[in-house]
Amino acid sequence: MARTNQALKVAMAAVEQLPANLQRQLAEQVLTAVSTDELLVIPFKRLSQDDNERLQELMDKNNDGLLTRAERLELDKLVVIVDEMMLENSKSLARAMRPELFDENGDLIEKRARLTMGSATPKRRIQKRKVAQR
Repeated sequence: MARTNQALKVAMAAVEQLPANLQRQLAEQVLTAVSTDELLVIPFKRLSQDDNERLQELMDKNNDGLLTRAERLELDKLVVIVDEMMLENSKSLARAMRPELFDENGDLIEKRARLTMGSATPKRRIQKRKVAQR
């Protein structure tokens, strides 16, 4: 057991020397190699700890009405980053859960998505509901 723990420590030290993108690739390869049919691994994007702490500080100041103009711009930029991450994470989850709806580049095949949702597009469904309610 002590040898195993030491080997893991050595391996982790080597991994920590890798750039972040290679660390992610390695993690994905390890998880894929040891995964079972019940395991689904989806790498989600997250804010760095520093950015997350700064976002929290700015949101607190905003709630108290104490933001400066520069801080408002900084908060707006962080919110855009978070929104983009959430969208990308949602797309990653959709690709993992419904791979048949995406092409080999990971782009949505809109015709397949529409067929999956039903024959009417969401806009047409809303219009139909409004007509039915009248």
